[in-house]
Amino acid sequence: MNLPPIRGAYMVQYRNNLIGKHFKAIMQALAFHIHDICTPEQFQLVKATADLGARIWVPAIHDMKAYIADLKIAIANVLDAWDVVDPLRILTKIKLHLLVHLPEDIERFGPPILVSTETQEGYNAVFRLVQLLKTDSVFQRHLGWVTKPSPVPGFTRLLGLERNPAIPWSKTTAARHVIPSEISGPIDVDSVWRPGLYVVSKNGDHVQRCTWAFARDSEAKLFLGRVQEIVYAKGVTLVTLERFICSSERHPVFDWPVIRRPNGEEIKENITTEVVVAGADIEFTCSVQHDCRGGSCRPSAIGKCLQEREETTQDLSLIKHFDDDKYILNLGSTHNFALLTQVLPPDAYLLKPLQHDRAAFHRSMSATAHGKRTTAREQTAQKRRQKAAARKQNTMEQAPENYAAEEGNTDSGDEPEPEQPKELENSDDGSEEEQMDDGDYVPPKQGVTKNHGNPGGLKRKRRRLH
Repeated sequence: MNLPPIRGAYMVQYRNNLIGKHFKAIMQALAFHIHDICTPEQFQLVKATADLGARIWVPAIHDMKAYIADLKIAIANVLDAWDVVDPLRILTKIKLHLLVHLPEDIERFGPPILVSTETQEGYNAVFRLVQLLKTDSVFQRHLGWVTKPSPVPGFTRLLGLERNPAIPWSKTTAARHVIPSEISGPIDVDSVWRPGLYVVSKNGDHVQRCTWAFARDSEAKLFLGRVQEIVYAKGVTLVTLERFICSSERHPVFDWPVIRRPNGEEIKENITTEVVVAGADIEFTCSVQHDCRGGSCRPSAIGKCLQEREETTQDLSLIKHFDDDKYILNLGSTHNFALLTQVLPPDAYLLKPLQHDRAAFHRSMSATAHGKRTTAREQTAQKRRQKAAARKQNTMEQAPENYAAEEGNTDSGDEPEPEQPKELENSDDGSEEEQMDDGDYVPPKQGVTKNHGNPGGLKRKRRRLH
């Protein structure tokens, strides 16, 4: 998926403080990990969201008409899945309303990621950095534009020689297969080859070991395989892939293409299980996930957590796969989805509507939402009445105690304090500021009593109180 390792424990611990990159990773991988902890309706929502996300994050659109038609089905599936899970969510989530207008915006402005703003969060930091460095004369003298070099297909990054020494040709995996001369030329049996960390594909992906990728064999036929070995010697890079068949069969739950190993009939037709290709013949990588749901894989393995590249004493539960034959092509992954639509047949990736009669479905969901809304209002009103009754009961229970306390104060001979007239409560003794008509505050004039009534009568009332 062209993502760094997903830190599941971190996301669970800080689940209320996740950002966009976390939600994007969850969107692509969540469908393969919740089959035992969610309802079928919730799983359908997660899967529909992954389908929509893969179609939104495309860098280029080759067939606008077909793309828009498929995108509208993806949006409709997400909205219908939300209706089944929570029909009232559309009233509080404005983004669900905006999805309907997305096809029109794409037809006018192009792919949505071209106007994405999540990469512009450091906009102000750039200007702060420039403000600090613009006065440096050395920096100004060496300032200039540098273009990023384009990736070279077939370029190989080698592993460290100390930890990964060169190996003789006879011990490589590629030596067990027939290699066409046009790929590597004559190979010396006494030559040594260095293992590679990754090789650059035609679209610029870094292809490492155990990576799934599409490549072309010696007959220029496209196939899907899993990288087993990368070796390099004297300017020649050989990549050994384990061939898999991307069948037209769709998974009954995920509705994505099923990937399997070649069977006996296919092997008889000269379809080898392993293929050796040149590094420049790898087209692009893709996301393939194991069918843990069908294989009933469980967290039965135990590993150790790594910290600073060293093992700790903390145990970690790992998923153990019970078979290595059936996989699923993850069409919910955003990486290289546009390239997958070019190499796969349309029947393998085109979506199907979740609801064929959407008008009738929406009427039923509207009735359900209306009932939930009415029930929620009645429950809120009932809680409000219960709180009011409890408050009234507490007041009535405390009333005799307050009355007895007042009687006790009267019997003890304490005279109650006289109530202050309302005129005095709102009167100004001259210590506060006076507000003018224009809103400014100025000190009041000395010797002037601020009172809306008769100043003399107010002074007499004060003398009587004292």
